[in-house]
Order: sequence, then C-alpha cells, then structure tokens
Amino acid sequence: MTVWRFAKYQVKCLLLDRKGNIWAGGINGGLSLFNPQSGLFSNYQNVSENPGSLSQRTVSAIFEDNQSNLWVGTHRAGVNLYTPKANKFKLLQNEPDNNSLSYNDVRAFCEDEQHHIWIGTDGGGINVYNPSAGTFKYYRNNPNNNQSLAACAVLEIYKAGERKVWVSTWGCGLNYLDKRP
Repeated sequence: MTVWRFAKYQVKCLLLDRKGNIWAGGINGGLSLFNPQSGLFSNYQNVSENPGSLSQRTVSAIFEDNQSNLWVGTHRAGVNLYTPKANKFKLLQNEPDNNSLSYNDVRAFCEDEQHHIWIGTDGGGINVYNPSAGTFKYYRNNPNNNQSLAACAVLEIYKAGERKVWVSTWGCGLNYLDKRP
C-alpha cells in the first residue's frame, strides 16, 4: 500500500475531477491538488496583491461543473470559480444592493439540468446562479411560509432527478424541493 500525504491541515472537502486529479480543501490550508499520473502536488492560496488568487485560506466545498470548471466555496469569502485553462479564480461575493451571492459562507454546490449552479450557504439559504446571465435566484427561510426552506443554514444539496433537489439544513432537517410547475 502507498500512502500519500499532501494536505497537512484539517480537510473538509474532497473532489475527484474528470481527469482523475484529487482536490482537497480545508481549514487554513487553501486548495490542494494532487495529480496521481505525474505525482505532482500544487497548492492554491490567498495572495492579497493578486485578485486572481483564492479569496480565503479556508475551503469548505468543491464542485466540478459540466464544463470542468471548479466551484470553490470558502468560509466567509464567497465562491471562487476556477477555470483550469485560465489558471485563475473569479470571485463571486455578497454585494449589498446588487443581484449577488446572498451570504459569503459557502457549504455546498449542485448543478441542475439548465446548468445553473445551486450554492448552499451557511446563513443565506440557497442561491441558484445562472452563469450565462450572471444572475442569482434565492431560496430562503420565511417563518410565515411553510413552503419555504426550513432554515437558511444549508449543509448539502443533492439533485435527485429532473427538477428535484434534496437540501440538508443545520438544525431543521431535510428539505425536498420539487420545481415542477
């Protein structure tokens, strides 16, 4: 047995991408990449003077979309969209008074049939991002509406079929969203 140790921090999330690379994110370690074919390791960190770098050292979620872009959720610093061909990050964050991410603490991702990215936040509910239009739609808790999301602290999102999504929340259990008309 061979043991590889490349992330020397508390790992919170892992992703095996389409090329067979292993991505790891965790507390204060940035985003680590291991290419098993070459045996090479890389690490992406926040570099304050580089706006194309990772926005925060703590990574809480990693997701690969249908175009092989990586969506990296951070602790209180929004979403970092990594395009491998460009080798840089684009930042999506909360911007008051704009159609933007509702909350910067990101915990989960999912992609639907229209290639919209569902982003689960720890305080802002679900944000459904349309990459083509650059717009967001929101699902949040409304205590006066029992058809709303049970809590705004989202832990996981799972696409269960066409227009059906399961959402786990902190303290309010499991939610099932059926988007059929």
